[in-house]
Amino acid sequence: MKVAYINPFISNTRSVIETMTQMPVVSGKAYLKNPDERLRNRYALSTAIDLSGGVTGIVALTFTESAALGLASGLMGEKARALEGDCLDALRELTSMIAGSAKKDLPGGLVKLGLPRLLQVDKVPFPAGASVIGIPWDSGCGRFILEITFKGA
Repeated sequence: MKVAYINPFISNTRSVIETMTQMPVVSGKAYLKNPDERLRNRYALSTAIDLSGGVTGIVALTFTESAALGLASGLMGEKARALEGDCLDALRELTSMIAGSAKKDLPGGLVKLGLPRLLQVDKVPFPAGASVIGIPWDSGCGRFILEITFKGA
């Protein structure tokens, strides 16, 4: 995977979350995700967007419960008390804003975005055999992971 396809998602994750939730975030070191890595015991849910066109792939955000509630609260301007309704809508919207912002910075300008989906952590449909890059993020409310995979990049 070319870094030119990854960096826009990293920079726009920071920009969108800090701007829209008024919460600072710090990224950790990127890593190649082990296909056997199981996140479901530590993380509550994932949101994902399919990419198509010049490249195909998936971008997912996987949240701890505290990060999901805190980030959704920041976006909504009111406290999210449970992973339901408006809270889940806010997480899908954050994912959509990050992908939409990153799209403008991707090489070639031919990438189309799908609709953001809410998924169980272990049900994100990364293509079999594809390399997945994970970037952990820490916020004042908890941890989340940006996961990215592309074909054709």
